[in-house]
Amino acid sequence: MERPVFSFFSKLIMPLFYDKKFLRGRWFEESSLGWTWCWRNLWMQKVKGINRDIPFPVSFRNEVSSAENLIFDPDDMNDFNAFGCYFQNFAAKIVIGKGSYIAPNVGLVTANHVLNICYACGFNNINHFNRIFKSIVGVSPTQYRSANREEAQN
Repeated sequence: MERPVFSFFSKLIMPLFYDKKFLRGRWFEESSLGWTWCWRNLWMQKVKGINRDIPFPVSFRNEVSSAENLIFDPDDMNDFNAFGCYFQNFAAKIVIGKGSYIAPNVGLVTANHVLNICYACGFNNINHFNRIFKSIVGVSPTQYRSANREEAQN
């Protein structure tokens, strides 16, 4: 349902708090749901400080560690306003393909065995997964996990 007055005032006010490049796409132009997310998240995100440095509306029930390492289309803003998604991308980039759905309670840093992660990502061969991961991140999955565990403990 389109609410023209609500959308009009939101278009004026929300760019003061969020980066304009994220305030576009289907959730803002075809519906007012994107503006509703902005208003709902404004208090927790910008005033209380949960995910404060993130330049787009993110539910306080989600965790984004590094917005500059997150690449996505604004049409997929819904992924950041669902419950319990964790984007732990301190050192590596996360690229979310247009039209992707991130299920609740999904985390990128996980206690799963590397082989389980390999299969969950659609790979059939652990050696191929390790090569691709290392070519993108610069270290093997096991080295990446070890480094991040040490960083989290410090």
